[in-house]
Amino acid sequence: MMHLRRWEHVLRREKWNVEILSGAATVSRPGERLILLAEISAPQSGTPSSWISRYKEINPASLIAFGDPAEISNRSIAALLAEGADDFISTDIDTAVLTAKIKAVLRRVGPQPYLSSAPLRSSDGLITAYCAERRVTIRNGKGDRDLEKITPKEFEILTLLLCHEGKIVPRETILDNIWAEKAEAVNPETVDKHVESIRRKLGKYGSRIRTIYGSGYLLAQGGG
Repeated sequence: MMHLRRWEHVLRREKWNVEILSGAATVSRPGERLILLAEISAPQSGTPSSWISRYKEINPASLIAFGDPAEISNRSIAALLAEGADDFISTDIDTAVLTAKIKAVLRRVGPQPYLSSAPLRSSDGLITAYCAERRVTIRNGKGDRDLEKITPKEFEILTLLLCHEGKIVPRETILDNIWAEKAEAVNPETVDKHVESIRRKLGKYGSRIRTIYGSGYLLAQGGG
């Protein structure tokens, strides 16, 4: 249990909701997308397929098995992965690696904000992105006005920042979410140029997009 408490502390620092549960039956969260870390011990109760099926019924966004590397054979790990586990981690995993793995999973399974059917708004309602129409409005003294000539990539970056308002969005996250499999071939400075263009188009609200040097960007809340 010590490793679970350590993991819980580390993952909560990332502002994630974390629960330590006693069994598969207590995990069900209708409507939520879960990343489920499920312990496997040796000897296994049942075959890898029966073990996996207990958790797949919960329909997590991703199922990561974990266990003591001294007890779990490579053959068992291979069988778990073949039957549907998305990854296997050992209980002695470095917590920085664990966090990085979960962030990578979130990038793969998380919904793309620019595909949302509902409008995305800043907390004060001054910036609104209408995803179905690919349209952004900002509020001024005379009402709302549309941003002119916002490009598809600019729209997608802005919606990503809106979804994480008040939090740092790493440049790597922007690349992975917006450029997907082409991310590695894209010069990181491309992100900077798109963000600078978004700032200009947002006018007086552009200063709310802050550069966090060495990390990424943050859309400040309120009057930021």
